[in-house]
Amino acid sequence: MRTLPLVKVLVARGPKPGTWTRIHRDPGCSGLRKGELADGASYLELDLDDLPESVKPCQFPCCYQGYATASDLKRRVGTPSRPAEGIRVGQEVEFRKLGGSELMRRRIVRGPADRSKDELSDETPIARAMIGREAGDVADAELPGKTIQIEIVRVT
Repeated sequence: MRTLPLVKVLVARGPKPGTWTRIHRDPGCSGLRKGELADGASYLELDLDDLPESVKPCQFPCCYQGYATASDLKRRVGTPSRPAEGIRVGQEVEFRKLGGSELMRRRIVRGPADRSKDELSDETPIARAMIGREAGDVADAELPGKTIQIEIVRVT
């Protein structure tokens, strides 16, 4: 029985056999369209579990910014054969900007969020920075033009 949905990713395969370039979440990613296609890459849709360890996540904000390696992505996002460690989609997280006093509580959801229900989309930089972390951790969230540090206070 699967407890987590399959995570599908787009993987850029280089023009030479056995070469892999980047993992993409968004098929409209500008890095995918402009850079890799111009270099002769082709794309495959793979389950995250089947991803080669050598391929790196795309760092554009629409994809997997903040994930360093395929292993890091698998560990933090979770797959059917590898449950995520730390904070996962579906959990409520209390957090604040490091040094700030305003405490926020949001449930991380997959896809679009409903702000009236205090939801935070897993596609936002803040949620991506927190996924895989634990209470007491400080995470760097890459926002447009700046990086902020988020202190994770409590996870339920």
